[in-house]
Amino acid sequence: MFISGDGGVQAPVVPGDVVGPASSTNNGFARWNGTTGKLLKDYSATLFNVDIDAAAAIAYSKLNLALSIVNGDIAAGAAIAYSKLAALTASRALVSDGSGVVSVSATTSTEIGYVSGVTSAIQTQLNAKEPTITILPLNKGGTNKNMTAVNGGVVWTDADSQEVTAAGNSGEVLKSNGAAAPSFATISSLTTAPTYQIFNSGTAQTYTTPAGVKYIEVQMVGGGGGGSGISNGVGYVSGSAGGSSSFNSVVANAGGGSALDIPGAGGSAGSGTATYRINGSQGNGGSLTTATAPGGGGGGTFFGGAGAGGTGASDGGNGATNTGGGGGGAGGNTAWSSGPLAGGGGGEYVFLQINSPAASYTYTVGAGGAKGDGTSADGGVGAAGRIIVKEYYQ
Repeated sequence: MFISGDGGVQAPVVPGDVVGPASSTNNGFARWNGTTGKLLKDYSATLFNVDIDAAAAIAYSKLNLALSIVNGDIAAGAAIAYSKLAALTASRALVSDGSGVVSVSATTSTEIGYVSGVTSAIQTQLNAKEPTITILPLNKGGTNKNMTAVNGGVVWTDADSQEVTAAGNSGEVLKSNGAAAPSFATISSLTTAPTYQIFNSGTAQTYTTPAGVKYIEVQMVGGGGGGSGISNGVGYVSGSAGGSSSFNSVVANAGGGSALDIPGAGGSAGSGTATYRINGSQGNGGSLTTATAPGGGGGGTFFGGAGAGGTGASDGGNGATNTGGGGGGAGGNTAWSSGPLAGGGGGEYVFLQINSPAASYTYTVGAGGAKGDGTSADGGVGAAGRIIVKEYYQ
C-alpha cells in the first residue's frame, strides 16, 4: 500500500497502470515516469524539472521571471550593457556601502579633482605644516615673540627673537649699544670733541695715537733762522739756520740764518707728501737813515712770529715762541762803520691729514737758529718750530 497524491491509500501498481488523483480531473494529462508507468497530473499542479522535456523550448513569454534572476543566472561573459543598469547620481565618487554594494557618495568629481597630482599621504603633509600659529619662528619669517608695534620704534633682533625699541625724540639718532638693544640719543651725546697734542720741542720722539681716533690733522713749522749781530761797531756775527721739523717721513724745512746784511732764506721744499705747504718768509735787510740804522726784521711763518729788527744800536728781536719766525737783525749806528744787519728766515709750514692713523709716529720739532752774538748789539734768536696734532673721533 502507498499514499497517493491526494492523500488516499492505494494498492501498489504495476508498470503500465495509470496512477493519478482519486477523482477525475479536468484538463489532466498523463506522463511516463519510467518506473510506475503513466502518472496522471492535474493542470493546476506544480511542474517539476523532471516534468519538462529537455527539448521543450518553452518561450520566455510563458515564463514569469520577475525578481527571480540571481547572480548564478548570469554568465561571466554576458557583457550586459550599461544602459540595462539603473542610473546612479551623476558626477559622484563610488563607494561600497555597509553591505558591500557599490553606491554613490556625497563626494563630487570636482572634489576628487582637488587631490589630483598628490604624491604622498595628505595627512602626513598636513602634519608637517605649522600648527595653529600664535608666534611665527624666525626661520619661518616671523618674530618668535608676541611683539607689539611701537609707533616710531625700530625692530632689532636679540639671540632668539625680534624686538622693537621705544620711540625716540625728534632729531635724535639711533645708537648701537653692542649686543644690547639699540637706543635713540642726541647727536651731541654721541660725538667726541677733537683732542689736541702740541709738541714744542723734542728730537726723535714718539707720538701715540689715542684709542678711537679715526683720522688726524698735523700742522708743523720748521725753526726760524737767527738774525745777525754787530761786534765792536765794526764787525758782524751771522745768525744760524733753524732746525727742520718732521712727522713720520714728512719734513718742514727750517728758515736760514742771516749773514751781515744778507737776510736768511725762508724755509721751503721739505720732503715727504703733505696735503699742502706754505713757504716761510725771507728775513729782511737793514736800511740806513740819518738818525738811526734799524736792523732787518726776521721772516714770518703761517703762525706769524717774525722778530723785529733792532733800532739805534739795539739788539734784534727774537722770533715769537714756537712760531718758527726768524730773529731780527741788530740795529746799526751811523757812528759805526758796520751798517744795520739782516734778519733770519721763517720756517716752512706743512699741513697733512692722515686717515686711519697708525698706532704711533716719530716726530722732531726744529730748534730756533742761534742769534748773531755781537759785542755791540745782538741779532734776534730764531723761534723754535712746533707740531700740532688734532685728533678726530668721528
